[in-house]
Amino acid sequence: MIDLGKIWLPQIIWYANFISRPDDVWEVWVNGNRNVTSVTNFDELITQVFDDLDSDQIVLNSLPNMDGPSDLKIALKDFIDELDYVERLDRLGSFRDSKHLLESSEWARLVEFAITLGNCAKRGGVPDSPVIED
Repeated sequence: MIDLGKIWLPQIIWYANFISRPDDVWEVWVNGNRNVTSVTNFDELITQVFDDLDSDQIVLNSLPNMDGPSDLKIALKDFIDELDYVERLDRLGSFRDSKHLLESSEWARLVEFAITLGNCAKRGGVPDSPVIED
């Protein structure tokens, strides 16, 4: 199981902060700059969030019992739920390519959730990168 406080939470905050920087996302996903992040496209983001970090299960099973402010827990759930919604739309073929996705109202809504989560995390002192111990 992934460590909720040391790995999962800071990594999700990092993704939210990345999504909330439209110029960075555009640079990687549309312009193809691979020097910014390993999240090279939307599919890779989904793989990292839902497969690698098992976020859907964490939101269901661990998030309700997580220590921390309620606004942070609400923002986390809202962000993961909205990301899942956009991913379902993508699977249905709603977006032709990264440019179309990033220009959509659905993406704009996800960015708002990402900003809210980033702000909640900052107020709560949550780091935006995993804690690696020796």
